[in-house]
Amino acid sequence: LQSATVTDKQFEEICMRAIEQNASDIHLRVRNDGGESSGEVLFRIDGELELFTEIEPKKLLELISAAYAKSDAKSIAEGQGQWSPSRPYGSFIRIENVRNVELRFQSNSERYGADAVMRVLNYEGRSEVTGDLRSSGYLPSQIELLEEAGYGPGGSVLMIGETGSGKTTSLTALIRNHQGLVSRRLYAAAVEDPPEGRPKNLSQFPVARSAETGGKGAQNPFTTALRALMRMDGDVILLGEIRDGATAEMWQELCLTGHKIYATFHAP
Repeated sequence: LQSATVTDKQFEEICMRAIEQNASDIHLRVRNDGGESSGEVLFRIDGELELFTEIEPKKLLELISAAYAKSDAKSIAEGQGQWSPSRPYGSFIRIENVRNVELRFQSNSERYGADAVMRVLNYEGRSEVTGDLRSSGYLPSQIELLEEAGYGPGGSVLMIGETGSGKTTSLTALIRNHQGLVSRRLYAAAVEDPPEGRPKNLSQFPVARSAETGGKGAQNPFTTALRALMRMDGDVILLGEIRDGATAEMWQELCLTGHKIYATFHAP
């Protein structure tokens, strides 16, 4: 129990230091190839990785396991309740005693160890809280085009870009100012893996897709959740990221129903 408490405190300390340094991601790397072993904690700051500290590999594995144990139960795919370095795991973590900060956890087995990356979703004072597209760097002419496409009847708005380009941030800011949501005249819902942020008057339905069954038709929980949502009298639907064929087909079906659909897509 004492060891677990120490590990929990160490994890919280790493998270707090990452927040203080405005890091976008926390990287945890464990290596043990029989010759050299190492454990590293790195922060991505202003787009570049910087070494924060080194930890004994065994203790770093314990820290990763302790971090995953704090996952939101709804964000864990079925059969992935306990973390192991031998397979991929994804979840969503809320830091205890820290408001407006969440972690998107993803790990994978490496040839001689394991890697885990936690995206730091810090909503305190960011544009995703204020909903201001101007603070995200858009020009007035660009905002006019975004609002024309985003607030018109039917159709779909796709935000396309690379990792860290602001797709979700921009989409959330656009949705947050939708007058139908502000006035509560429209029913808006999101199906995300996992949800990011908390736009007002938006119902969020978290799903967790496992690495094994994430994109296989009816076994995809994303598809199941979206089909249920189609029967719930929705007006505005946020899909989150389109990252497999099943979700792309659902997006296409929804576009033909007259709903207003928002989604992101990862591409250069």
